[in-house]
Parts: sequence; structure tokens; C-alpha cells
Amino acid sequence: ITEKPANKQDEAQKPSIVINKKGNTLFSDEEIKRSEGFKLVKKGFLKKYYCYVDSTTGQELFKDHYDGGDTHFKDGLACVKIKNHYGVIDMYGNIVIPATYSEYSKPNIFDNQVIRIDKKGKFGLWRDGKYLFPCDYDNIETISPGYYSLTKDSEWYIGNLKGQRSNPITRIHKSPYDNLIIKNQQLLIGLPGKIPELKIY
Repeated sequence: ITEKPANKQDEAQKPSIVINKKGNTLFSDEEIKRSEGFKLVKKGFLKKYYCYVDSTTGQELFKDHYDGGDTHFKDGLACVKIKNHYGVIDMYGNIVIPATYSEYSKPNIFDNQVIRIDKKGKFGLWRDGKYLFPCDYDNIETISPGYYSLTKDSEWYIGNLKGQRSNPITRIHKSPYDNLIIKNQQLLIGLPGKIPELKIY
């Protein structure tokens, strides 16, 4: 297990990350399919604890035990509770995001092994050892696999897995991406009277 180097500009706001021996935190489709059979179970008699087991064999998967967590893995990742704080582990039991987050700001696992990070009420997206988007957005939600809505002040953006962001759009009604269309990797959204193309920068 090695620690992934980080860009200096990200050092102040990035969480620590421990990665697997392959040198990344992204898993193959075969690995992800295998992790779908992992489940969280409660064990112990006098001292209760939680652990992940292989649902086929019932065998415990990791030496570490937890105080709670996601019932199943998603894309090879799971959010776990350790001493009243939350973090993220991968399907090999490695720590991806340290358990330093409260119940109200615990990491949220999106699609494509993207993790939403909450730092003092500001959100960012983390993937493969680095930020796709820093923690300076008012809210971030997934709207389609690989695409995310980023809200900041009175404007919103659409971001993708490359860390690219659309031009800003002024919020004109409650859910401005209700009519979002993704066609041939082009982003289109229904606005009054027209459907403009959103440029990705």
C-alpha cells in the first residue's frame, strides 16, 4: 500500500488517501461485480461490531471491524462508521477517505467511483486520488451517470468525469436540469423557447 502523491495546490483541502497496490482506486467491472456480493453484518456477543462478509461463503473479508456502514458496496466502495465518524473503504479494506466526517457530513458515493465530500457545508467531488471539483460548491448532485449538477451562488453548472465544467447557467426555476438531454456526449437542456447546447470547458 502506498500513498498517492498530490498536487501542491490541492494539499490544503484534500483528504489523505491510501491506495491499493495497483496504484489507483478505480476497479475493473469484474472487481466491481465481485464486490456486489459483499454485505455488512452485525456480530459479537458481549461486544457488538460490524464487518463485511462474502454473502456466498459467509467469510469475513477484512481484519478491521466497524461501528456501522453501508449495507453493500457500490462500485467497489463503501462508507463506514468508526468511532462515530465516517469514511470510505475500498473492496480490499483499504482506507480511501479517512473516518473524520460526522453523520451529517459523511461522504456520499455516486456512480463511477465518484465520492462527494462535504467540508464545512461546501461540496466537492473526489475520484481516483484527487478532486474532480474542489469543495467550494453549495450543492452537488448526480443527474446522469458521469454527469453532475454543481450549484454555486445563483448559478449552476454541469460537470463530468474529466473534471470539466459547463458554462454557468442562471437558475431560472426550481430544477433547471429537469429536461436535461445527453445525446452523443452533447449536453442539452430545455429552457423557455429554446434548447441550447452547453459547452464544456
